Amino acid sequence: MTARSRMALPKLSLALILLLSVILAGFIPFVPRFIQTSAHAPQSKAFLEYFVAYLSTCMFIICVRRFHLQRTKDFLFWGLGFFTLVIFQVFQNIAFPGFHDFSWFPQSVNAGVAFDVISRLLFAGYFLVGILGIEKRLLQPTRRNLVLIYSNALAFVIFVLVCFANFLPNAFFAAGGPTLLKRALEAVAAGVMVLSAFYLVRRFGSERQLLYFWFTVAAVFGVFTNLYLSLWQALYDPYFIVGHVLKILFFSSFLVGIFAEHLRFFKIEAELRESLERSREDLEKSEQTFRGLVENMADGFVVTDEMGVLIFCNQAFAAMLDDKPENLVNQHFSKFFYGKHYERIDLETLRREGKGGKFEVEFLTRNGERRPALIHATTIVESDGRKAGLQAVVTNLSERKKFETNLQNLIKEKNQTIALFKQCLENATDGVLIVNLHGRIVYLNRAFERMS
Repeated sequence: MTARSRMALPKLSLALILLLSVILAGFIPFVPRFIQTSAHAPQSKAFLEYFVAYLSTCMFIICVRRFHLQRTKDFLFWGLGFFTLVIFQVFQNIAFPGFHDFSWFPQSVNAGVAFDVISRLLFAGYFLVGILGIEKRLLQPTRRNLVLIYSNALAFVIFVLVCFANFLPNAFFAAGGPTLLKRALEAVAAGVMVLSAFYLVRRFGSERQLLYFWFTVAAVFGVFTNLYLSLWQALYDPYFIVGHVLKILFFSSFLVGIFAEHLRFFKIEAELRESLERSREDLEKSEQTFRGLVENMADGFVVTDEMGVLIFCNQAFAAMLDDKPENLVNQHFSKFFYGKHYERIDLETLRREGKGGKFEVEFLTRNGERRPALIHATTIVESDGRKAGLQAVVTNLSERKKFETNLQNLIKEKNQTIALFKQCLENATDGVLIVNLHGRIVYLNRAFERMS
């Protein structure tokens, strides 16, 4: 996707949302023309309400899962909103006449309408609070959040008890039609959804995530769901039917948004997997190259952990000790030194300063032979600054020491020869005079001195 298309995407999406709003608003006057009252309206409404409860249950489970993973306020309050909606939807179907015949719960249109209106109002409030808390971490519930949650639960229990005791006044449905309070509460719910849509549009414009686009679409459907349901005059009239259809679209849009977000996550996951696979292959190649370089070194190479235990050595170091690498690994490094030569390595200075050091030591081979070596040791430092062990290049000094010994013996022999030659010259009966190219005398023996 080019930069120009990425910039055009939010504008096109916002244009689609605006077009949807215009269509839904423009369709309001024409609803009675195209929609007729259905003879199976009670059964259809019951099915629609249970389908909304099913969608809300799915969303509640998803929000709980996301909150468990992210611990953010948005999914906490969205989950509470969907949970509240599910409970109220179920009780709405129980309370509404014609859906079920439960003798233990008083049924009335007023109670059913009350459950419906209050469920949408509470959901709108939770939805807005969740939007205001997007990506805000909630490691521990605050007192304000707990008061809000418990007060909502208490209000629900009181409301159910009032309905069960048949004490609920006809404040939502009276004289065969909805009351002014019912319309006012739906207008408030519509206003809250407008605010939610406004904040979601801003969020989508800045972050361009499909989740926020579909939640904005859902908020638009939520606005017109409340508006259409505030216009019905009698049960199952055209506005009543269209409002409940929009209600399904309202909550279906949430699921579409979640699925779109999951598809985005799947795409990101696939890209990450591909990137990790490439990184793994590159790492394996680098490791093989490094291992080949270390294994083919003429000098020995060893790595110890922080306790001094050998965790790696190459073939050159093992050959230096007349042994095999597998026999040396997992043993303490000090075990291979002659006498107290391990103490020559100033480990404290290496760990404290983190710099390298050179130490001439002697190792003890498998056959008990002493083998001189020069160690270039450095401390292994992790990314967090922790000293993780020691790595060292070990140079075998056996040949060098042998050469130095032979050279000293040769020099000694030469000096002895020169001393013997000089003694012969001093004791000679004939005079001996040695001059350089400039005519200067550089040597004369005693016989020559007597002659002069």
